[in-house]
Amino acid sequence: LLEGYLEKPDAQEDAWQYARALFYLAQSHNGLGFRDVARELWERYLALETASWRQFSYLGYGAHIALGRICAESSATQEQDALPNECRLHFEAAHRLCPRVEPLVYLALALPPGDPERLQALRR
Repeated sequence: LLEGYLEKPDAQEDAWQYARALFYLAQSHNGLGFRDVARELWERYLALETASWRQFSYLGYGAHIALGRICAESSATQEQDALPNECRLHFEAAHRLCPRVEPLVYLALALPPGDPERLQALRR
């Protein structure tokens, strides 16, 4: 349904509906395990002007959390020693949008055990 809507030639005329459709389609793909597709859709969502609107901050928060988690999971799968800065930037962006503990917990959990930044993230 959402893919059909997004493929319509006039879909972008309603910026509000188009942005929401991109976000929720990404969420659906992520839930089905298609992380690469979800990542690309959330990145497209965040590039939209509407993503910066205050009334969409909850979607921006969700997109940044999801992108940070996808990035961290990918990093762990590739057995990288350090967390890529891209992951950290997404968690920090989510925290700026809504200063809740959740993004900082995800950040701390994504850092390697014994990393002093892990405890610093949790203290914030």
